Amino acid sequence: MKLVLASASPRRSALLRGLWSTFEVRPAELDELLRPGEAAEVYVERLAREKAAGFRPGEVTLAADTSVVLDGVVLGKPGRDAALGADMLRRLAGRTHQVMTGVAVASERGVTSRVVTSRVSFRALTGEEVDAYVATGEGADKAGGYALQGLAGRFVTRVEGSHTNVVGLPLEETCLLLRQAGVDANLLGARAGEVEQRLSDACTRSGRQRSEVRLVAVSKLHPPERIREAWAMGLRDFGENYAQELRDKHAALGELPGLVWHAIGPLQPRNAKYVAKAAAYFHAVDRLDTAQELSRRRQGAPLRCLIEVNVAGEAAKAGVTPDALPALCSALRALPGLELVGLTTMPPFTDEPEDSRAHFRALAALARAQKLPELSMGTTGDFEVAVEEGATLVRVGTALFGERVTSPGA
Repeated sequence: MKLVLASASPRRSALLRGLWSTFEVRPAELDELLRPGEAAEVYVERLAREKAAGFRPGEVTLAADTSVVLDGVVLGKPGRDAALGADMLRRLAGRTHQVMTGVAVASERGVTSRVVTSRVSFRALTGEEVDAYVATGEGADKAGGYALQGLAGRFVTRVEGSHTNVVGLPLEETCLLLRQAGVDANLLGARAGEVEQRLSDACTRSGRQRSEVRLVAVSKLHPPERIREAWAMGLRDFGENYAQELRDKHAALGELPGLVWHAIGPLQPRNAKYVAKAAAYFHAVDRLDTAQELSRRRQGAPLRCLIEVNVAGEAAKAGVTPDALPALCSALRALPGLELVGLTTMPPFTDEPEDSRAHFRALAALARAQKLPELSMGTTGDFEVAVEEGATLVRVGTALFGERVTSPGA
């Protein structure tokens, strides 16, 4: 079955490649004027369906249309009108707006479509910032006059909902529509693309390079086949919580070049032999006896270790106290076969990512005091805040692989 993308947008093509590697770009030409009294969500869905309507027998056509909406008003593309582009940015500055994308898939089974909405918050902007951005021309052909994936990413303080939707193609929703049309689109690819966009946006906001942050795909309780699939997509760092599961997956996937194992869960000394043999990183050192057993068992390159710090002082959480950190750092640095490279923490569970910021910031200060370069912090719900506070390793599982099955036991 042939897949056709009815859009000339390079960003949509780049996103779609994560779902389906081979497709033809065949832009649809039509009048994109907003009809009098037409609601924004009706407008974007109508355009997407009209663009997809030109499908041919034996093909599946994907189309999308994205609009920026502020106070119910659709902000179009400023084009070469610099004054209009500047006016749009001034209106968006310091406000929260909506980004709506209509996605439609047409095939011999019919046309299916949906509208995906994200909320984007801008910080306040100076006149000089607005003029400088408009002068770059980056936002001329973008709805609302800006590109999240470009220089304007630094204007954004928060995105609620799909980040790839703001770029122009909500990947997970698109994947599901394609599957309904008989295209076996890659759901893991959709999720990975969304995570990658979130990571890139967080790096842009914090003035960091994307290469400064390693994504550790937390694959615990997922079968080796899922890891193999993720590896084929380019992921290389994988995190496991259970020592025996790490042992088994290391044996099953040993032929995959470049695969890096991270042991990220608490470890009893009796299981240290599994981590010492399989892992390149251990993210959960909080006891000297465990570290000593790892040192005794390790052969070859040093095991890179991160000390877990209980920054929040939770009684039920593992980790050393900040006061006990210097002594454990000194002890680890003296052990052969181990290399102390950083710190990690798990802040209290919360539905609000901002609640984790103070804990991440405190860990970063402790790492600086110990002259440690690595910070492993941030998971599916809060890794953007962690990146903004200096994380070099983020551990993401659910956002990539979906919900896990029941634990087999540690």
